[in-house]
Amino acid sequence: MLQTLREHALTPAELSLRMESTRLAVLVVDDEPALREVLSLRIADWGYEVRTSSDIAEAERELDRNPPDLVLCDVVMPGGSGLDLLKRIKRQDEKLPVVMMTAHGDIDKAVDAMKSGAADFLTKPLDYVMLHALLEAAAGELRQKHEARSLDAHLQRQQGAPGIVGQSRGMRDLRQPRSRSSRPRTRRRFSPAKAAPAKRSSPAPCTR
Repeated sequence: MLQTLREHALTPAELSLRMESTRLAVLVVDDEPALREVLSLRIADWGYEVRTSSDIAEAERELDRNPPDLVLCDVVMPGGSGLDLLKRIKRQDEKLPVVMMTAHGDIDKAVDAMKSGAADFLTKPLDYVMLHALLEAAAGELRQKHEARSLDAHLQRQQGAPGIVGQSRGMRDLRQPRSRSSRPRTRRRFSPAKAAPAKRSSPAPCTR
């Protein structure tokens, strides 16, 4: 039923636009040009939108200009710490997932990142299988959110139409408060009738 509602909710043009709008957008923040290039190529090859920033200030401008769906940020950055950027992001949008990248052995920084609200962390050299899995999970959550919004919009457009769950006449009647006449009547309790006392029969005469 949900699939049918979604199909009726969107025209082919709207469906194409929705698929484009649900494409995961990733912002990569790292000061190493070679790593930024590799990540950009890989993430784009996986079918996601990707933008890059080389420092904290550039990343903040990018976040203000066009907020992404996920941030992939190095912990150690020139002109500031990736942890500081993480905390700023969480103050603005606590639901925006941020995955931190740290050098192998900097587990303490990774722990600090998780305490500050990071969704996850990866150690360098990066495990691209793990990164791909993280992005797939984030993309799945993004699709679910867009599908839920599309379904809500469809139900609002169909408000009042019969046959739609929650909008049928029967469902509306159920929402109406019961009138006094429709309240269930209480059954009167009747006492059982008293039985008449039984007549005492006279003893039969004795015959000898």
